[in-house]
Amino acid sequence: MFHLINALRTPPVEEEHPAYEPCNKFLGYLRNTWMQGPYEDMWCKYQVFEYRTTNAAENYHGKMRKIFGRLHPPLVNLIITMRSLTAQAKARLYRMEMVCCLT
Repeated sequence: MFHLINALRTPPVEEEHPAYEPCNKFLGYLRNTWMQGPYEDMWCKYQVFEYRTTNAAENYHGKMRKIFGRLHPPLVNLIITMRSLTAQAKARLYRMEMVCCLT
């Protein structure tokens, strides 16, 4: 990825600029720790075709926002809705398990 984005290779300022050296150190840290280091697999998902946790969480969050239509619903509505969604998910899972057992 660093080779695709110029600003990630070198700071987008002249070498004489006071911000150049701190930016360069930070880019080195990003590259060595997060892009190529021990945490590379944690967040760099280039050409990874499996499900990611964030996709499921974002889907659930979007569904909740659509149901409520506002950011802070009353607690009782939140609990009732979450119970309903859980029951629907369990029913869907049960149906999927039954289909697998029949085949």
